[in-house]
Amino acid sequence: MYYRLCFHKGGGPDEGDSNRLMSRIIRWWTHGKYTHVELQRDGAQCFSASGYENVVRWKQIRFSHPERWDFVNLDLTMLEDIMILKRIDRILGSKYDYLGAVTCPWRGAHVDHRWYCSEACAWALGIRPSNISPTNLWRYMKVHDGKGTV
Repeated sequence: MYYRLCFHKGGGPDEGDSNRLMSRIIRWWTHGKYTHVELQRDGAQCFSASGYENVVRWKQIRFSHPERWDFVNLDLTMLEDIMILKRIDRILGSKYDYLGAVTCPWRGAHVDHRWYCSEACAWALGIRPSNISPTNLWRYMKVHDGKGTV
C-alpha cells in the first residue's frame, strides 16, 4: 500500500489573511516550517484532524500548489495498511484538540477524544503522539527514513 505524509508549509497569496497569520503563529510556536500534516492513502483521500472543520476526518485534497507542501513517501504492506485503517477508525469523527495544538511543544500526555493534525497522523502510524508538532513528525520520519512504527 502506498501512503505519504503531506506537510504543509502554510501561507499563500490566495489564502485569507487569518490563515496566513495562523500559519506564521504555528511556525513560530512550534519552531518549525510546517503548519499542518495530512496522511494520504493511495494518492486519494487524506486523513487528518482539521481545526477549520473541528473534526478528525478523511477528505479529498487537491495539492494544487505543490510548492507549499513537502512529502514523505511510505511504502507499506497490506497488514500495515489494515493496522493504520483500524487506528484511524477508532478516532474518526473525534473533535479537534485546539488546546493540544497550542501546547504540543510542552505537553506530556494526549487528551482522550480530541486530536490535532500531527497527533492524529502519528497515532495512525503507530507513533506515540504526545508532543508531536507537524515539524517534529517530519523530523521523526526523516530520522527513521520514512519507516516510522506502523
